[in-house]
This record gives sequence, C-alpha cells and structure tokens, in this order.
Amino acid sequence: MTDKVEEKEVTEIVGTEMLSMDEFLTQDAINLEPIVLDKLPGFPEHKTISIKPLTQSEREILDEAIWANVKTDTRTGQTQVKSLRGYKSRAIHLSVVKEDGSRMFTEQQAARLSSKVINYIFETIEEISGLKMDALDDAAKK
Repeated sequence: MTDKVEEKEVTEIVGTEMLSMDEFLTQDAINLEPIVLDKLPGFPEHKTISIKPLTQSEREILDEAIWANVKTDTRTGQTQVKSLRGYKSRAIHLSVVKEDGSRMFTEQQAARLSSKVINYIFETIEEISGLKMDALDDAAKK
C-alpha cells in the first residue's frame, strides 16, 4: 500500500501523467538524426538520410561482433581485437532508415559503400548511439 501512495505522490509532485508503453516506444522511435550528404563528393546538394539510434538488441548485435573477435593472450593477459571487419557497415545497416522507418540497406549493400561514406555516416551513428571506437582501441592496447 505504501508503494502506491509514494507513486501517486511522485506523480503529483512532478505534475505529469505516466506514459503508456505504446507512447513510450513511439516517442523513442522518432528520434531520427538527419545527415546532409553535401560534404561527400558525388552526392546531390541538400539530400539527407536519416539515422536512428540503435536499440538495445541492435547494440548487442554489434557488441557480439566485437567480442567474437577479441582474443586474450593467456600468457600476458593482454586483450587484442583481432578484426572489426564489417562493424561499421553493420552499424549502418542497423541505423540508416527510410522515411517509413524501415532499413535502407541490407548488410551486403552497406558493406559495398565506400570507406569514406561509411566513416562519414558512422560518425553520426557513433554519436547518437553512444558507440565509442576509442574504447575498442583501448581494449586492443590492454
């Protein structure tokens, strides 16, 4: 009974209503970040693509790809990342969306993008999804 009273008091203090699950998921899904492609040679001016933040399950897909390639030397205890091949293009596959919210690229299509395009788009994905390539580099050095 105490929990219900405390929950009501918090709502009254804040002065807001609780979101429903559908409202919460809808709000979370609309946080798209547009990227203007003007800085990339060969792309038309004023054209954009939309990047969505990674969901937790998408983030775990990327994490699994990293940890599947981490090797710890049993003698020295040093950790090395063997390969990050396909990591950035997989992030692009998971994050770049069409107007209707569906994925723009398959994994294979994203992998065929030039490294310049991949790096340009990945910078935004890294920023809005909290991916830190520096952390990977640090892990490889340890």
